[in-house]
Amino acid sequence: TIKGNEIKHGQGSDYGLLVWSSTAIIVSNSIHENTPSGGNAVSCWYSSATIDSNYIHGNGYLVDSMDPSYGISISNSRAIIRCNDISSNTNGGIICYGDSTGTIENNNIADNGHAQPRGGIQCWSPVDIVGNTIKNNASYYGGGGITSHDSASIRNNVIVSNSCNSHEGGGIFCDGPSPSIINNTIVGNVAGRGSGICIGAQSHPILSCNIISDNRLYACEDCGYYDYRDGGGI
Repeated sequence: TIKGNEIKHGQGSDYGLLVWSSTAIIVSNSIHENTPSGGNAVSCWYSSATIDSNYIHGNGYLVDSMDPSYGISISNSRAIIRCNDISSNTNGGIICYGDSTGTIENNNIADNGHAQPRGGIQCWSPVDIVGNTIKNNASYYGGGGITSHDSASIRNNVIVSNSCNSHEGGGIFCDGPSPSIINNTIVGNVAGRGSGICIGAQSHPILSCNIISDNRLYACEDCGYYDYRDGGGI
């Protein structure tokens, strides 16, 4: 168990906390203002981790670096990420990839990605994204709030005021095979196309009981909902 620590001003390729081939409970830590050439505030590789009630704020690489830098990075791991404040990290909030599984729930994910934008949550794995507030995050490609490249379950989230600076999905972008997007509030997001939700050509999502309102465009495509499969919009 890693509990009650302040971790700041670190530098290196993986900084803050690195969990490798292990089991960890990471709870009630303050992880902030780490500024390496690249890396993540919390990284889990080939591990099982519970990341609970941490303050993960203001971490990120130097301005002239092109390496990715997230608040939390999960690779080939099982993770429960809950009740964290993940905010103002330069590249993005959370990324999950490889053979990862788990749950992202009841987090505040805000103001991430405003230096080299990659959004609030990027998922290349079939995780559950439940009950989060995802606000004012920025991405250059894919969803400003959430990008799902797999069959994520996206439920009961508040996804507001996120942006995709030049492309698709201010609130949510999905091109995974069968994501479910249920009972979310998706309001005030901005993108070049599909400012609320944008769906890739190979994706067949379930959309139900969402509030999609007051989303707007940088350019001339469709507000609210955009579907590559038929070009339609709402």
